[in-house]
Amino acid sequence: MTERKVSVSVMCMDYTAMGKQFELLNDFTDAYHWDVMDGNYVPNVSLNFEMLETLGHVIKKPIQAHLMVVRPQDYVERLIDNGVSEISFHIDTVNRQIFRLMNILEKAKVGVGMVINPMETVDQLQYVLERLDSVCVMTVDPGFAGQPFIPEMLKKITLLKELKIKHGYKYEIEVDGGVNMRTFDQLMEAGAERFILGSSGLFNLADTLEDAIGKARSYIPFK
Repeated sequence: MTERKVSVSVMCMDYTAMGKQFELLNDFTDAYHWDVMDGNYVPNVSLNFEMLETLGHVIKKPIQAHLMVVRPQDYVERLIDNGVSEISFHIDTVNRQIFRLMNILEKAKVGVGMVINPMETVDQLQYVLERLDSVCVMTVDPGFAGQPFIPEMLKKITLLKELKIKHGYKYEIEVDGGVNMRTFDQLMEAGAERFILGSSGLFNLADTLEDAIGKARSYIPFK
């Protein structure tokens, strides 16, 4: 049976109380999803290196960086130096340099992930699937929290699961966007293995983070 995991979106945390929130979340999450946005690839700016360096001492679970940036090559070395466990790239930002970047990450023993936007296809990853540690299916358009779930993406998740089983690929199938109690069961049924929890899936479930974590555990069968 495939082990299923949750990853909490740091972008959705309360930036005024991140230290305390990390302490609470360390016992709940399997990893932290660290969105890096440059204001160009998506019209938003999010987490930065300074936050990662400052908060590193209270983060007790692996950090998986998601690069929503025009020039991911400018971020890779510094993220490696900051101890991230995995870096994920968008197809359209690395299609002329993905093998070079994969070599850098593999040499540093950092996981390699690729992200598929809603209008992109699994076929675009055919030459790298066997080397990937994760494939993230965006179930919303990238860049902003709180968007509605796009149900057509379930077919993409199922295809990735079929390919993984057929070829023995190692990648974990991750889902980003609209993961909550209304979508969780159908995402699991489609084949998702890693679930990124943000506003609707965790932080907006209750007035306090302690209560929100309790409610999240109630709909996530393996938590």
